[in-house]
Amino acid sequence: MNLMYTRNAVRISYCYHLLALESPLYGVPLTTLLEQDNARHAPVQHKVPLIIREILDHLRRHALQEEGILRVSGSALKIDALRSELESCYNGSRNPEQIGSVLSRFGVHEVAGLLKQLLRNLPEPLLTNKYAEAFLHVEGIPTLLEQIKALNLLVLLLPEANRSTLLALVNFLADVTERDGRNRMSVQNVAMIIAPNLFAPKRRKATEENLRVARAATNVTRMLIWYQQLLWIVPSQFMGQIRLEYRIHYEKKHAKENKKKRNQRKDRASWFEPRDNEDVSAKLLSNCTNFFPRSFGVCAYYVITLGFILQLRSSEHHSGDSRFASDVNTFLQYHWLYEVGGYIGWRQLEHSTNVTAVRAENPVAEWVVRCHHIR
Repeated sequence: MNLMYTRNAVRISYCYHLLALESPLYGVPLTTLLEQDNARHAPVQHKVPLIIREILDHLRRHALQEEGILRVSGSALKIDALRSELESCYNGSRNPEQIGSVLSRFGVHEVAGLLKQLLRNLPEPLLTNKYAEAFLHVEGIPTLLEQIKALNLLVLLLPEANRSTLLALVNFLADVTERDGRNRMSVQNVAMIIAPNLFAPKRRKATEENLRVARAATNVTRMLIWYQQLLWIVPSQFMGQIRLEYRIHYEKKHAKENKKKRNQRKDRASWFEPRDNEDVSAKLLSNCTNFFPRSFGVCAYYVITLGFILQLRSSEHHSGDSRFASDVNTFLQYHWLYEVGGYIGWRQLEHSTNVTAVRAENPVAEWVVRCHHIR
């Protein structure tokens, strides 16, 4: 599959909407919002700006079954008042932790309208000037499978702040469309409304070209919502290529060691040899001493996940403590298992990852539980 596109010169406008002038929220890059959030209320370091997280959480709690959510505009005067109050949370007169209480005083249609304004007033679109044209060309790829593959690659190419914010957005949009029987917002309806907020604005004149772009943007947005569980995953063939490259480097590095050390390594199972049930142990390192010792071993005969390991440790050290169940859920929000070294640099693993299968591909890696409160 070859995805070809040409990118027109991006015209940078310094005449943002009047809302963006001197605003701590409007017209501010995602990375700047994240830096402000992290400086203001560390220790938790998030990948999505606080203002967007709070809005999405509020709408998810109060608006999923509201008829016409995202479609109904809301009062422009109330949206302006909401914007003003939210900006006061960022200019020192209030605490950003009060965003939730501010949102609760306004209707869900005003909150949804503000979300669309925030997206439209980003200095560059959420899909970025660099890749927006490529996203639009996905529709021209002949087969659905190749379209999904192309979207997958484009999503992974986005800057981390854009990629994470887009995922948070489409997860919310998917929740909205799941309740279309109540809110009357199908995937197509939601995509038509949200698409203009993800791409750079075009000329208002309804030319044939602009109509074509609008259709393409809607179709791409619909696919982002519909296939969001696939598009943020690194393809397995990429992982295989990365592992092969690191394995070659690893073997070259160790080829210079003396004969004695090489002979000692002969006892290790080959990277290609099948591994039986007795060879599924691993040593984990941790900087989370409240839950784990600094180093410990695990052994399993079926599927090992970080959640499984937590339950294993809890049975040994927290038997009879009913509070630990909630502690585990909190722990999983901020702690992740990493595959480090060997045939890869490092990789953050999803909590549902089959660690035994991954270890079979990289038997010389270290396994590290890392805390995301401070990274």
